[in-house]
Amino acid sequence: MAAPLPALFQLLSARAGFLQARHAVLAQNVANADTPRYQPQDLVEPAFEALLRGGPGSTPSVAVARTRSAHLAGASPGAASPRQRPIEAFETAPAGNAVIIEEQIRLMGQADRGYQLATNLYGKYVGMMRTALGAGGA
Repeated sequence: MAAPLPALFQLLSARAGFLQARHAVLAQNVANADTPRYQPQDLVEPAFEALLRGGPGSTPSVAVARTRSAHLAGASPGAASPRQRPIEAFETAPAGNAVIIEEQIRLMGQADRGYQLATNLYGKYVGMMRTALGAGGA
């Protein structure tokens, strides 16, 4: 039987999964840019901060350890499952389509940067664990 993943791995995995699903929804918007009366969709972002604080149904709490009194105390600012919501239309084409390609590309860039951040943190955490186990951080 495999050991459960540490809480940070669970959180980063959930974040990466959300961002992957969001990217798929945004790609669907771009694919339907010429579809009459198509309304673009987006996913409602869960409050991943609540997972860090240990809200109901969340992963175990992740706490920041202060090893010296000079260290700053960690603070985590609110987790619903992702659900689709229509994007408020800034402009609508005569055919009723409200997809703005530039806006969708901007949102896809945000999702990409968030995914890169989650995977980089995941990699750094794995490196830290390897160092702690004496296997080297590379």
